[in-house]
Parts: sequence; structure tokens; C-alpha cells
Amino acid sequence: MAAPESWTWTPRGVPGLRRRFVRDSRRLDERLEQLAATHPGVVAEAMGDKALPLAGFGWSAERLGNAALFWVSGEMAALALDAALDVPEWSPGQLITPTGLACFATPLPGPAPRTFDLLGGRTWQGNPPVWAIAWLPAPGGGTMIQLLGRLGDYPPGFAAVDGPLVEILSILIRPESDLDASLSPEARMSASLLMAMSVLMDTPTVAERRTIDSRTGKAPGTEHRPRTQHPDRHVTLVDLRPVRTVVTDHDEGTGHKLTVRFMVRGHWTHQAHGPKRGLRKLIFIAPYLKGPAGASLQASEKVMVWRR
Repeated sequence: MAAPESWTWTPRGVPGLRRRFVRDSRRLDERLEQLAATHPGVVAEAMGDKALPLAGFGWSAERLGNAALFWVSGEMAALALDAALDVPEWSPGQLITPTGLACFATPLPGPAPRTFDLLGGRTWQGNPPVWAIAWLPAPGGGTMIQLLGRLGDYPPGFAAVDGPLVEILSILIRPESDLDASLSPEARMSASLLMAMSVLMDTPTVAERRTIDSRTGKAPGTEHRPRTQHPDRHVTLVDLRPVRTVVTDHDEGTGHKLTVRFMVRGHWTHQAHGPKRGLRKLIFIAPYLKGPAGASLQASEKVMVWRR
């Protein structure tokens, strides 16, 4: 096997991470295709509801090779996970892009512990953290969502790939899906996270976005001698805007006098738009700080969990 290509977990390293993941996916697809020729039942059971037998092998790697790339700050990822707890609906038309790969500056907690197959017939149970999420249109309709970890979080022999990105789980979400008990817990939380992240990243009052050329770390085309543009090397950095403050000494809802400042949690609602404002768009009202100027801050401790 050739020496592994160097990589860094930084915004400028995202195109290389995508390149390596696509290469590993192609290798796995080739092995699955060979296995399917002799043991089709084994492959069908392993793939589950992923639409691969209908589409042929290799479709996901090809599409991810052209995915839009994002680098999401730890604060932004944490807010997306919190907002995902009660996102009201799956609206694929509001995904930030049809095909994307978003890497998190700091990982999100993993889903429920799962049993993974290791080389040599061994197994390992764990819930490795989520370092990235990928999504793409599936053949025949729907969205394929992949939660991705880093190979270093697994025991030796986990996968015959170079990494660093490895699949934790892969879920197919149908266009008509609802975020309710009709979906498995893993599918529901994966779709909720992607939906929340997409809406938040597309909300100017919540997210600050800027695009860099991974070769320079600067905005594309701003070099002294501009380089030939390669959109596949562009990465969108997504950070959380500073929390706004509402200065008041009264609670309008209860009429009570406020003596401390406290954080008002963000929430979901719908905004009318389109012809005669007859359409509804899912939006997120950003959290904000509320209370009298100069008052002490009421602190609370937050624990991040996946919705079961």
C-alpha cells in the first residue's frame, strides 16, 4: 500500500480529507462489487436500505467528489445539535446544498453505542464522536446522510482504509419522511442534525460565512497574482455570530421585574413567503441574552445529547 497522503484537521485541509474519503469509498465499492458477484445475499443484507443495488456501486463516491465543502466551528456545531432536538420537519428543499461535506472543528458526541465489525472476525462496541457529516441525493429520490468519525478513535483493524474519515453510519431519508417515530432513532437524529445545521448556516443573524481557497487560506481571487480558480478547493467557513442582547428590566409575558440577565433559548417557527405569501419556510430564531443592563448573568450548565 502506498504511503498515506498527509492531512490536517484544519479548514485548509478539508479538500484533502474529502479526496481521501472518496478514494477509500471507491476502494470499498470495488470490493463490494466483487463480493456481490459471488455472494449477492451477503451484500444485500449488509447494505440494508441504501439503494445501492439499484444504482450500481460507486455512485456515492462520484457525487461526493463534487460536494460543497464546509468547516463548522465548535460553537456553531453545538448550537446545531441543540436546535436539532426539536426541529419540526424534514424539508430537503432547504438543505444548504444538495451535496455537501461538513467537518467540525471539535467533534459532536456520538450516537448510541454500536457494534462494529473488525478485521479477523472480531467485533468492537463503542460510540465514537462525530467529526463530520456528508449528504447527497440518492438514486430514486431521497437524501443519503453519512455520519463520519476519525480512524484514530477506533481500535486497530477497524477498517481496511487509510482514513482519517470513516463512516459511523449511513442513512437514507425519503423525501416524504417525517421526523417522528416512523424513522429509526439513528435516522431521526441524523436528519434532524442536517436540517438544523442547514437552516442555521443559511440564517444571517445566526451564522457568519466566508469562503477561502484552501491553497492560500484567503478569499478566492484576492491574491496579488490571482490563481486559476478551482471551486473544488474552496471551503466555506461557518462561525456563530455573537449573541445579541435585549436590554429590559421587565418580562413582557409575565410582567415580572427582571433582576438578572439570562439566555433565551432559540426556537423554530415558519415564515410566510412566495406568491401572496402562501408558502411557508422553516426558520430559526437565534438565542439571545435578556435582562437589565449590568445585571449578573444567570448561569446554567448545558449537556449535549442525541435525541433518541
